[in-house]
Formats: sequence, structure tokens, C-alpha cells
Amino acid sequence: MKIKIIIGVLILFIGTKILIKNEKEVINLLGSYIKYNNLKELEKASDLIVIGEPLDEFEKRNHKATYFKDGTQEDIYTITKLKVYEVLVTKENDVKNGEVIEIIEPITLKDNKIITTSDYYALEKEKYVIFLAKNTYGEYSIINMNEGKFKYNNKYKNSDKNSLKYQVYEKYINSN
Repeated sequence: MKIKIIIGVLILFIGTKILIKNEKEVINLLGSYIKYNNLKELEKASDLIVIGEPLDEFEKRNHKATYFKDGTQEDIYTITKLKVYEVLVTKENDVKNGEVIEIIEPITLKDNKIITTSDYYALEKEKYVIFLAKNTYGEYSIINMNEGKFKYNNKYKNSDKNSLKYQVYEKYINSN
């Protein structure tokens, strides 16, 4: 019995060490952004709403960090190639179904560390409903941080009916 417990603890320790070794350190930067609490506000602020999926895993995307002349960090972001399955709303008609577009996510990978803004987590390699707006450089960026992207599944069907997640689910996921 004592040997089984020691072996179990040893396996648990080794397994934990492997998990820690493979995890990347996350640095969270404070950021300011406009938060939208309901679907109507989020839609109004969006230039483009799509159902799409990143083509690459996070580690293989185009990660950027810019610095001021004195060496302090100015900006971090990732350029993500997104396969657009369906354009749900567009203000400029510059994106079509089936296209691959580049979008900006407020997160990057540098020196094997994830640097993110306001606890944003990167899109995984699966389908989402994504709310985008053009930034000052004319590039599409996800708005509303983590509540500007919603996994395209039934995950939100049991959410609070007043929540943004449920509103997105009902309008864009459940109806398709």
C-alpha cells in the first residue's frame, strides 16, 4: 500500500513538472477599451461581423511587439489569418465569404512568453462569431476583448438570457 502511494505521488509530481515545463509564462498588461454589454451596442460598433476560423495555431502566427526609441514597449499584437466562412454584417463590403483576411489580436508571443492585454486570450483553431472594427491603420481588430469573439457551438445556450453570450448565441449561432 505504501509503495503504491509513493509511486502515485511520484507520477503526480512528474506529470505536474511536465505541465509546468510546457506552459508559457503569461504577462498581462493593463489596457483601456470600450466595453459593450449588449448585442445591439456591439453590433453598432462593429464594421464587420463574421463566422471564421484562424488558419494557424497561436504559436505559428505573426507576432509583433513595437518599442519607443528609449526601449520601452509601445504595442503588442498578433496578426491572425482568418478563414471567413460567412460574412454576417459588413459596413464596407470589402470582405466576402470564403476569403482569408488578416485580423489583429491584442496578444503576442515573445521570448517564449505570452504577452496579453486585459486578460485577452488568443483565438483557438476553431470556428467563432467574431466582431471586428477597423483600427486607425485600416486593419480589422477584434473589439470588446474576449467578448468580441464567441465559439461557434452550443456552449452558450444555457447562459443567462440577458447575457451578451446568450444574445450572440440566439442571433448568430442557434439560428444558423
